[in-house]
Amino acid sequence: MSRKNNKLANELEQRMMEGVVTFTVKRFAMNDIAEQFPIRCSVQGTLVNYEKEFGRAYVHREGNQYLVFWDVASGEWHAVRCINLLK
Repeated sequence: MSRKNNKLANELEQRMMEGVVTFTVKRFAMNDIAEQFPIRCSVQGTLVNYEKEFGRAYVHREGNQYLVFWDVASGEWHAVRCINLLK
């Protein structure tokens, strides 16, 4: 993972520990896998309840390719690849 994406993931983690954060991710439509045309999606996520839900603090370690977050809109835990985070 690039240093830029790791730094972005760490900054996002810190902000999500404090509350709800809106950020942009790059996603691909299911039927568009072959074409690889990304869709920019705005997501609202948080990590406020992570420790209560999983019984341990969330730690994003260097080299970890995924960032876990609570998706406010869907009401579910999701993970996003750090390379798909957009500034």
